[in-house]
Amino acid sequence: MYVDDTFVIWPHCQEKLTEFLNHISRLHNKIQFTMEKEEEGHLTFLDMGIYRKTDGSLGHKIYRKPTHTNLFLQQNLHHHLPNKHSVFASLSTIDI
Repeated sequence: MYVDDTFVIWPHCQEKLTEFLNHISRLHNKIQFTMEKEEEGHLTFLDMGIYRKTDGSLGHKIYRKPTHTNLFLQQNLHHHLPNKHSVFASLSTIDI
C-alpha cells in the first residue's frame, strides 16, 4: 500500500539523508520508506520532470513514461461527464 509521495529538498549531507531515511523506516514495522534522488540535475516526480536550472532554481516539465500511448477516454464510452471534462482540463496544461 502506498501512503503518500513527498518531495523534499534536503540541505544536509548525503550521510544525514540516509540516516534520516533509515530512522523513519524503523518507526513502524509495516511502513517502509523509499527514496529517489536527483540524477544529473533531474528527478521525475508525479508525472513531472523536475530539473535544476543553471541559476540553481527549479524548473519543471510534463513527464511521460516511455510506455505512454497518448490514448485517453473516448467520448462515446459510458463515463461520468466530470471524468471526460478532466481529460480536456489536463490536456490544456500540457505543452506538446
